[in-house]
Amino acid sequence: MQSRDEQGFIELDLSIVIVSYNAGASLEQCLRSLGPAAGDIGWEVIVVDNASVDGTPGRLKSESPGVQLVENETNLGFGKGFNQGAARAKAPFVLSLNGDAVPEPGSLSILVEEMRRTPRAAATGPQLLRPNGQSAVSVFRFPTLLRPTFDTRLARIFAGERFSLGYPAGDSRLEDGGAVDWLSGACLLFRKEALDDIGYLDERYFMYFEDVDACRRLWDVGWEVIYCPRARVVHEGGGSSSGLERKLAFERQRSRLIYFSEHEGRASNALMRLWTAAASIGRGLRSLLSLRLDPLKTEARILLMALRGVRD
Repeated sequence: MQSRDEQGFIELDLSIVIVSYNAGASLEQCLRSLGPAAGDIGWEVIVVDNASVDGTPGRLKSESPGVQLVENETNLGFGKGFNQGAARAKAPFVLSLNGDAVPEPGSLSILVEEMRRTPRAAATGPQLLRPNGQSAVSVFRFPTLLRPTFDTRLARIFAGERFSLGYPAGDSRLEDGGAVDWLSGACLLFRKEALDDIGYLDERYFMYFEDVDACRRLWDVGWEVIYCPRARVVHEGGGSSSGLERKLAFERQRSRLIYFSEHEGRASNALMRLWTAAASIGRGLRSLLSLRLDPLKTEARILLMALRGVRD
């Protein structure tokens, strides 16, 4: 149910932006979940389709006429896609939601409530669950040169979870919520005013790191990022990555290098580039020994990028 003002117009509390690429049945399930998840708040949904070839745009036009559809001729990546949708948002709160995520009933209204009662909160996110009901890590500390590069089994024996991206077990925020470094963009609610402050997502990130970068910039300008585990969202994961494994492997490394060049010092950035190059050589040698050419080509691109540095 959507609330209305005295004149009968829908009062929009929430704009939901879904960037879609070949999401298929997962997107349909996601869209069906939105009404119960929003409860009695007013909401709209904007799907930005990045040139899906699975018939997604046609199905949305025929089966979901209430959805605002933006059709891109090519895959512009997540950052650009979200910004396209957010630019059309009419509500004070804008949700970034993956097409393979299913919010539980009432979860989205809980997130909006959390933002309203925390005026300095620029973003909040729910507890993410795997399809089997197990909790998925969705609350993170900012990456550094050591974290999570040295998050290995051996290091955990001596240093515990010091080098892990996730908050250590027993941290009260994992149960009670509170201010955290950053949250997964699979379901991340932004205050539109705060997005305006930072210029929305950095479109240099095709995929990966756009969420950590946004949260970092929000903290830098005086906003807060809040974890809200009372809200729960089931996230399937990997719903749009089929057939893009090599491209996404490259983009993950590229995004990491962009993030370090933007937020870390020159020394850390240089060391990360060296580490990326060394790791790429190691993976490339394994591909060469197993006569797998496609991964070898990808690693050659990553190595060249690490040596030259990232470019816009």
